[in-house]
Amino acid sequence: MDKSASCELRRLTNHVRRKLMTFNGDKNNKRQTSSHYYIINYIAEKGNEAVFQRDIDQRFSLRRPTTTEILKLMERNGLVTKKSVENDLRLKKVVLTKKAKVLGEEFEVFLEDMEAQMCEGINEEEMDVFFNVIEKMRLNLEKDF
Repeated sequence: MDKSASCELRRLTNHVRRKLMTFNGDKNNKRQTSSHYYIINYIAEKGNEAVFQRDIDQRFSLRRPTTTEILKLMERNGLVTKKSVENDLRLKKVVLTKKAKVLGEEFEVFLEDMEAQMCEGINEEEMDVFFNVIEKMRLNLEKDF
């Protein structure tokens, strides 16, 4: 087999990861990861809509223990807080701090630039095909879980 979808996805992921490592939004705290910034971005996009841990699990295809650890670190780093919901005290929504909102705005600009660089020379039809194929691959693998 000359080409492997999983190998090519891994290669692309490595390039994306290297590019993300160049983002230096929190200059005083090197403990932030790209996962933190993507989660900040996701919560910010939701606006006033409540975001819960299960929403983050689903959006990023993470397992609950993984998300728990990520959110704990984000809390320690002053990026998020968890607040009880009035109608169900067991539920805690994840809320961005002011620090996270500032970092999120900087990351949004960085992400837009990275996306533009990644998609340079690729037309809308090709992007539609890419998203269709990647979704089918993801759904094929989700059958096992």
